[in-house]
Amino acid sequence: LDGVIVGSGSATVYSGNRATVYEEVSPPRVMTAGGHTVALVTSSGSGPVRNFTVADGDPEIVVQRSSGTNLTDGIATVNCGSMAVGGTSSPYTLRVRNTGFANLTGLAVSKGGSHAADFTVGALGATSLAPGASTTFAVTFTPGADGTRTAAIHIASNDSDENPFDIGLTGTGTLTARHRFDAWAGNAGLIGSDAEPAAIPHGEGIRNILKYAFNMDGSRPDSRDLVPGTGTVGLPVISLDNGGSTPVVRFEYIRRRNSGLTYTPKQAATLTGGSWTPFSGGVTVTGIDAEWERAFIEYPVGSGAEPFQFFVVEVTMPGS
Repeated sequence: LDGVIVGSGSATVYSGNRATVYEEVSPPRVMTAGGHTVALVTSSGSGPVRNFTVADGDPEIVVQRSSGTNLTDGIATVNCGSMAVGGTSSPYTLRVRNTGFANLTGLAVSKGGSHAADFTVGALGATSLAPGASTTFAVTFTPGADGTRTAAIHIASNDSDENPFDIGLTGTGTLTARHRFDAWAGNAGLIGSDAEPAAIPHGEGIRNILKYAFNMDGSRPDSRDLVPGTGTVGLPVISLDNGGSTPVVRFEYIRRRNSGLTYTPKQAATLTGGSWTPFSGGVTVTGIDAEWERAFIEYPVGSGAEPFQFFVVEVTMPGS
């Protein structure tokens, strides 16, 4: 081929003195556009010389996931998973390849869509790719709000039928326990250090986290106790039921559903320091509404029991 021996083959002669030559060349010879000359050389001498022209090839863009799976233009969606609001995901890498026979040029990435600001698209490693070459870019997800977030990537190039190459983006923003608490504090008009979970901005001795945990008013002094059995606001309450054959101590409190808070009931026979231990019995829980539920513990008082039982609920928030 153009004076270069590219391999040897075998021929089978058919009637009419027509010969078919099967040729396998490894590695394949890539022919550039333009005129070329080919000659078949046999053991008996040179065969006829033929001239031909190879036309310009076309570039072909292919976009792949990091796993090597090809994406389909206008159909594929990259799911960046779930991320806490304000947090940033690990980079999601996409690879752009040129599987065509001409340079893939004018490569540029842009983004758009409803929540484009939640997705950061890194720069391409190259703006032009020779046949067989590839480059990568990365996408990260930083949700600005909770729920489903969507956007799209548009990869421009000189590909004849996939310009731009469009890929959907999606991710889910999630609210942490602190996000939910901060929203409550903001609605209560608390700012600065007064809005911290451990703060007591109104001086009544009740920390913000307890007011939040027990559905109390954060905008003013509030030290209400829960009304047993029916209340939906207030601090945990303890009562003694003498209606049965055995007296029963009933300890009751309310809990925020799906808040990320941890409610740990503890008991003690005295108020001596270090005497509190997590309650080892069962906690009965009943629903109030979509946001709140009622929890209570019933503790039979035996003849040999201490004259008093003390209960508390420890409320903790991850990261605080």
